[in-house]
Amino acid sequence: MIYQNVMKELILIGVKIILNNLYWELKKKKNYSWSVRFRLIAKNISFQFLFSNVIINVVMKLKEWNN
Repeated sequence: MIYQNVMKELILIGVKIILNNLYWELKKKKNYSWSVRFRLIAKNISFQFLFSNVIINVVMKLKEWNN
């Protein structure tokens, strides 16, 4: 039960971080064309999803070790 709550919190935090970074990326790159902006944003989001996957895997391993 605790791990489900931890997972939910991690996912919510990850979504907030991604949305916040998306907003700032769009705001920062006003002078770039839309295609360049979206490419940079996609690269940024894919890195964040990779990072969140690492966190989720660590939590799952901790859960396995605890059992």
